[in-house]
Amino acid sequence: MELRCKAQSLLIHDFRKILDNAVDVDEVEEIIYSLTSEAQTTIESLKTNWDKDKQAIVSEWVMSNEEMVKRYQGEFTNNLEIAKEAVDKIDDLESQLHQLKQQLTEAQKPQTFYGHTLPALAGNRSIDFYYSN
Repeated sequence: MELRCKAQSLLIHDFRKILDNAVDVDEVEEIIYSLTSEAQTTIESLKTNWDKDKQAIVSEWVMSNEEMVKRYQGEFTNNLEIAKEAVDKIDDLESQLHQLKQQLTEAQKPQTFYGHTLPALAGNRSIDFYYSN
């Protein structure tokens, strides 16, 4: 019996220690509510900052893109004008080449006799025959 009483008193003593160190349920709920509220505030603040940062990045990217388009559009237009001028010059040179080939063909033909006399016509026919063969 004595042991039983001693064990009970030890258990009571230990339970009192646990109860003395225990936190009230209302306190725990208040702490949880406070932490939840603080977490929500922090999450909303982070989300707002993230949205601002995202918008800043998008805005910077759009501006950079527009600047690149303007710069390259100017260079493209300039290069297009240069190409058009080059095509026109090539057309002119081809025309000149064609004229020079015609002149060369004419210059390579043998000389002919002038006039409509019988010897001139006979000579021209002989020249044409040997030139074409």
